[in-house]
Amino acid sequence: MKEQPRTLKMNKPLHRSAVVSFMETLPPTAGADFIWNFLLFQFYVFVGQDHERKPMPSWFMGKEAWRRWSEYSDEAKWHARDWAREKKLVNPVKTNTYEAVSDDVFRRERLRMSRISGPNFCEAKFGSSPYNPKDEICYTCPFEKDCKMLFGTKDASGKSLYEQISESAEKKSATETQQLQGSHVTIREVSRMTDYGEDD
Repeated sequence: MKEQPRTLKMNKPLHRSAVVSFMETLPPTAGADFIWNFLLFQFYVFVGQDHERKPMPSWFMGKEAWRRWSEYSDEAKWHARDWAREKKLVNPVKTNTYEAVSDDVFRRERLRMSRISGPNFCEAKFGSSPYNPKDEICYTCPFEKDCKMLFGTKDASGKSLYEQISESAEKKSATETQQLQGSHVTIREVSRMTDYGEDD
C-alpha cells in the first residue's frame, strides 16, 4: 500500500459519494468492529493483487467490495485479521480499557472468598490442587484442615483425596448405567379415572 498511497478526500464528489453509499448499505447491526473487518478484508485482498492504477474508494466500499465480502469464506476473513496482526494494524476507534488484575487485588479477593466458601471456591477457581501449606492464605484459613485433607494428602499414586473422589464419581456401576439409559424400565398403562366417588 505504501507504493500506491491515496487518501480519502471528502471534498471530492466521487470519494464522498462512495463513503455515503457505503454507510447507507451497512446493515443496522454494523458497528465499529464490522466496518473495521470489512475494510481490512478489502485491503488484504487488494494487497494480494497487481494493480497498475491507484484504487478509488469505491473499490473498497462499492458493490464489488460487498460481493467479495459475501463470496469469500470466513477463513479468508480470518487470514485478513491475521495479516493485520502481523502488520500491527489496529482499529483506531476501538479502545482497550482492559487492565490485568494486580496480584495484590487477586490475593485479597482469594482471601475474602476462601473465608466464605472454603474449599469449594478454591477448587473452582484454582483447580484440583489449590492448597499450598506455605501460603499465608492457606495456613491462616479457617478451612485449612478441610483443604489439607482434600488436597494436601496424597495416596501412593500421588492423587489427592479430592482427585480420588472425582474419579470415582465419574465411574458408574453397570446398574447405574442401566438406570440412566432406562433399561429394564417397565411402563404400565394407567387408565384415566372418571369416577371420583362423588355422590350424585
